[in-house]
Amino acid sequence: MENTLTKYIAHKQYDLNSVLIVAGLTTEDLNTYNDMPVSEYPVHIIQSLAIGLHSTPGDVLNELLAFGNNPILDFMDEHPGMDPKLYKWAEKVFADATKYHVDLSNITFNRFENETHESIEDANQAVRHALQTLSDIIVDARTYESF
Repeated sequence: MENTLTKYIAHKQYDLNSVLIVAGLTTEDLNTYNDMPVSEYPVHIIQSLAIGLHSTPGDVLNELLAFGNNPILDFMDEHPGMDPKLYKWAEKVFADATKYHVDLSNITFNRFENETHESIEDANQAVRHALQTLSDIIVDARTYESF
């Protein structure tokens, strides 16, 4: 995903420059890690981002892992006017998906993209359906893990 850090910080509704200042990071740091896979970020970058975002390194890492490989958030970003509540639900579902090692790479919106739609509500409904399906998969993964 291009500009993962920039998009992640914007998604968290923080000012990019403010986060960099508080985190003690430079624009050079941002440019270095922005397009790099999250799995290759050094620990000090995650720790610095956590400080800048007033969060914990674990939460930042989980959110970045989910955010960086997230076809549902990509779809939502491509359709302005999505229901803001869906973003909160998506964040929770993606944190759980990361925790239980649920692969998001097979999620697509091909059917939606191939149909004609009248309003943004159609996109909202497609995301609700995808999140509910993913939630069901996570419940199964959680149940399987407990054995």
